[in-house]
Amino acid sequence: WSVALGRRLSAGLAWHHFWDGDTGNLRGLDTFDLGLAWRRGNHLAVTAGLLDVGAPTVAGTPVQRRYQLELAARPTGTDRLELGLGGQLGEVRADLDVWGRAAVRVARGVTVAASVGSRALHLVGVDVDGRSERDARDLRASLGLELSFGGIGLAAYGTASRGVLDDSGLASGTFIAR
Repeated sequence: WSVALGRRLSAGLAWHHFWDGDTGNLRGLDTFDLGLAWRRGNHLAVTAGLLDVGAPTVAGTPVQRRYQLELAARPTGTDRLELGLGGQLGEVRADLDVWGRAAVRVARGVTVAASVGSRALHLVGVDVDGRSERDARDLRASLGLELSFGGIGLAAYGTASRGVLDDSGLASGTFIAR
């Protein structure tokens, strides 16, 4: 849900509900994000967000609120090229995540999007000595294709990672239809 607050400012709210089978740790979890966006014409935008406002608990571990900021530029003043640079800071552990992204409209209704980012991870597990915690980082890169023709659209993205256990490769894929 979003609302315009004049010509240059808008605010939004997102609700996330998780279904995770009958016994999953995320089952029934609800969380909310708040956002604010400011635009300077067609060339520049700044967005700020507060994620996981209620700081829910997953498997006995609280999810920290995160403060997010991104600067986006459209050098041509159109959606032909959009560049973004952003970051977010965790409230409890001061985890810093950073990312960069680019989107290029290659033809009417066809956009190629790419992003790369590094995020902090806080890993909680159980070893032979009991509960263990450690901090780590992973690096992710995504590439996607978006097809948008009026009220109909399709998008597919693949994400590769180099992560915590030195595992590299395709981490996930996303398909969106509207």
